[in-house]
Amino acid sequence: MRVPHDATVVYDELRTHILPGVHLVPAMVVAVEQATRAGLSYHRQ
Repeated sequence: MRVPHDATVVYDELRTHILPGVHLVPAMVVAVEQATRAGLSYHRQ
């Protein structure tokens, strides 16, 4: 059963536990697009 959580609380908790310099993005598609624009590539193995 899924328990609803406040998005702000979840976001704050995630920000507390990620490495410095890591950016949270709403979807993997956005992350891949931004990485591609920056000259990086995504290769899933």
